[in-house]
Amino acid sequence: MRLSDLSVLDPRELSSVYKERHPFRVPRGRYRGVHLAWIAQDREGVDWLHPALVMGFAWLPFGIDFDRRLWTFGHARVALGRFRMEEGESRWRAGRTLRLHYDVGRLPGFVRNWLYDEVKPLGDALCLGIGGINAPQGRGERFFFALEKKRL
Repeated sequence: MRLSDLSVLDPRELSSVYKERHPFRVPRGRYRGVHLAWIAQDREGVDWLHPALVMGFAWLPFGIDFDRRLWTFGHARVALGRFRMEEGESRWRAGRTLRLHYDVGRLPGFVRNWLYDEVKPLGDALCLGIGGINAPQGRGERFFFALEKKRL
């Protein structure tokens, strides 16, 4: 599968790809992010979040440096959102994934506890992710994104 294949899928189709079983290894290196689709769900109490997500993940370039375990925004030097990663069952879709927890970073405590994302490697150079908040299915997941390994 390629990024161009993912970019034409709707949220239902992206969910199906996310649920597929893929043998995977923990990604290494830097990946460029691409916003794919918003996920419809209950936004009660967090309506203010959507504009922040639009700016950070639909308008600005973003990515992940898996070696440093950091998100990057705009430029690789602008890195924040340190995470720890664990393989396990997805909170939001059936199947195994890499769960990103932010309790190891320097973000304010309420932000560290509030963030949660998942990344499913689809191959050595492509991942499908779900960005969201630390909440159960139907409330936590906000958008699908792809990560494509940068060529150095």
